[in-house]
Amino acid sequence: MAKTNLTIMPNGTFVINKAQVLIGEWRNFSGRPDRFNKTNTDRYFHVALTEDEGQRLKDQGYNVKYRDSRNESEPRLVFLKIFVKLDAPSGLKPSLWLTRKKGNPILMDEDIINQLDADNLERVKIRVRPYDWKLANGTSGRKAMLDRAYFTIEEDEFDAEFYDDSFEGEYSGDEEIPFA
Repeated sequence: MAKTNLTIMPNGTFVINKAQVLIGEWRNFSGRPDRFNKTNTDRYFHVALTEDEGQRLKDQGYNVKYRDSRNESEPRLVFLKIFVKLDAPSGLKPSLWLTRKKGNPILMDEDIINQLDADNLERVKIRVRPYDWKLANGTSGRKAMLDRAYFTIEEDEFDAEFYDDSFEGEYSGDEEIPFA
């Protein structure tokens, strides 16, 4: 597991630089129903943490989880579920950006965010804010809500050839793309 850089602010907000976003069913940027909750529309993803980072976030009240490795030579998996609430009020709505190796970041809309379920992410930087909740029966907790993120997707030479930030026009979809 790649080492991340975790910075925790006094208000419980934290930043992870070089976050390792887990793949497969660990990602649900599109909000599709999952196998445990058929009516689920939550958007979320999980990030892997080091043991130290997991403990630091657990001390802040976050619901850090652990999964033992099937192979005794590998360390256990430490992870945190991060929720993405696109329909939050304007002051709490996350700011999500797609970056490439060259060019300016693009503010993502709902369609682009949905594609992150399958994309290979090369680099991710996230800022997460706490959401403290309490039920009528006294049960309470802290939920990790995505506040801001930069997702750099992995590009191959084919992608790089057709992504040109200096292009002044806009592709409408009607023109033919020339293939050599």
